[in-house]
Amino acid sequence: MLRKLGVGLTAVLALVAAVVVPAATSAAAGIGNPLTECQENGYPDATGAVKIEWPSGEIERSGDPADAAVTVQAGDEPGLYEWTSDPAATGVLLKAGSSQSTDDGPYTSGGSGTSGSGYTADGKDLSHITFCYDGGPGTDEVPDGTLTILKFYDADGDGVKDATEAYLSGWQVWVVAPDESVGTFYVTTKVLTVEDGSFGMYVVTESMPNEPGWVASTEVVQSADVQSGDEDEVEFGNYCLTASGGKTLGYWSNKNGQAEITGAWLAALRDLHLVDAKGVAFDPTTTAGLSTFLTKASATNMANMLSAQLAAGTLNVLSGRTSADAFYLPAGMTVGELLVAAEAALAASPVTVAAGAARTAQTQLKDWLDELNDGASVIPSDPCPFTFGDLS
Repeated sequence: MLRKLGVGLTAVLALVAAVVVPAATSAAAGIGNPLTECQENGYPDATGAVKIEWPSGEIERSGDPADAAVTVQAGDEPGLYEWTSDPAATGVLLKAGSSQSTDDGPYTSGGSGTSGSGYTADGKDLSHITFCYDGGPGTDEVPDGTLTILKFYDADGDGVKDATEAYLSGWQVWVVAPDESVGTFYVTTKVLTVEDGSFGMYVVTESMPNEPGWVASTEVVQSADVQSGDEDEVEFGNYCLTASGGKTLGYWSNKNGQAEITGAWLAALRDLHLVDAKGVAFDPTTTAGLSTFLTKASATNMANMLSAQLAAGTLNVLSGRTSADAFYLPAGMTVGELLVAAEAALAASPVTVAAGAARTAQTQLKDWLDELNDGASVIPSDPCPFTFGDLS
């Protein structure tokens, strides 16, 4: 039988006896998985089990013979138990696992939760004992909770981390714990382990960098109620704004802009569906011809004015002043995507004199390109530098 030792130890033994079978059952027949038997016979939450089969084939059990199984349930007094049957292997048996010992006697595991070979206690041979356990926490152990703090560069400014958006390393946050203690961290991905006694509401606040231009795309203060077993997460997003670097129609039509334009750039412009005031295709072969086209562009035919802004925007990208990967928030797309959209609109509608959906769409595209060609703010694809002051 199992007898409770009168010692108050912190280790919790989840020992259970398995289903009673007739004494005639032999060891050769095997006694199955004690934990499975225990869980299938009234104790589904058991975290460990042990069944003893003496060499005679007798199955030892604990509790009332009518019980299918007996376990130390959560809420029962924690402690250690010993087996005191005849022939008794007197000694303290801990929940099976790695080698362990106590002041009441050694317990050495020759295996890890397998049929015993070399189990001993106080010099007694316990190789006829089968142990089984699931490695779960003891009944007096309270699982930790975790709080993960994440920080990403929001390259499209939408407040949601996309698969292509990277986490930022070294961003400053501070955490206020339930006891009002404050911790400061520099994070990419920071996992805080919250132990028993420290559960509760954690408030995480991100710092803003010393450098101007940084914008938070998520709430700068976020909280999580971290309890035992929780895996909570807070995620912060930020982006920075810089000037597009674009040059206007006036620059690309004057002598300074013309001096930069190469034959390859003119060829790139010829690949676009640029049109003049009458909607006729314009394919520049000289810088002088391009200059005239840019200076005479008119919004009477909106496709003509859009063509001029598209030409200037393309030259800004070709010259390296504007990045095609930069994101333009008003348009909700990158500079490169905006150029493609303008080109498609011109291919579809080379004459947009009359009011209508095509003219309205081209007007909006023209306005966005005009803004970018005049240095409007964009989100660069790569994060800007950032530093932080000391919070201490």
